[in-house]
Amino acid sequence: MSAWLVNAQSLDGLLAKADQNKAVNPDVFQQLITQIEKRQHELNNEQSQFLDYLKTFSIVTQGNYQNAIIKLEEIQNKTDVTKVKVRSLLTLSNIYAFAKQYEEAFASLNYVTDNISRIADSDLLNVVYLAMSNTYLLTNQYQLSQKYATLVLEQTEDEVIRCRASQYLLSSILKQNNFQSLDYEQVEKVKKLCIKTKQKVVAYFLETALIRAHLEGANNTLSSADLAKFKESLITILTDYKGGHLKS
Repeated sequence: MSAWLVNAQSLDGLLAKADQNKAVNPDVFQQLITQIEKRQHELNNEQSQFLDYLKTFSIVTQGNYQNAIIKLEEIQNKTDVTKVKVRSLLTLSNIYAFAKQYEEAFASLNYVTDNISRIADSDLLNVVYLAMSNTYLLTNQYQLSQKYATLVLEQTEDEVIRCRASQYLLSSILKQNNFQSLDYEQVEKVKKLCIKTKQKVVAYFLETALIRAHLEGANNTLSSADLAKFKESLITILTDYKGGHLKS
């Protein structure tokens, strides 16, 4: 195998790791971006454009959503790489939905859904479904969110992606106060999976969402045992947060 091919695979691996960490481990993400930038002269066109897309997440994590939107719109308008255009539009859809700019969110999503039959890459398709699930979750369309999260879970064994898809699926169920269809053993399995894949933030998000849903739907009927369990969970979360352990 040529040295060039080894380097290309290595860069693809770094880009993939940065992609996995961008939303859950900002410090690790930034370290990876720095490593890739030092080898920027080795990047091919697709890798270079994907790096530009990934770098917008440094803006997002700083809370500069408007600047991120401007940059992502610029990228998706200029790119000639399908993967980069699709990913940019999906991220735009999620940001717009988070900002409650629903018309813009669905305008960004429509291009992707209109062209979804042209996406042959199964990994990219799972990312599309995952982002669609998140957009529908953020716009209170919980049945659609569950539909696309379920599609992801049916099609991938990637544990990092399964963690996020499970988060959206369970969050949609909790948002509807649909406790009858909630498998509490499955919730525990998902939390363990997310911790295993270094997505502790997601695991604890699920824990707090579960506590909140219980408190809102309990009508003061929670047992003392349930309250003690919730208190213990919150103490664990706060302890990890103060100790800076949520990043690992």
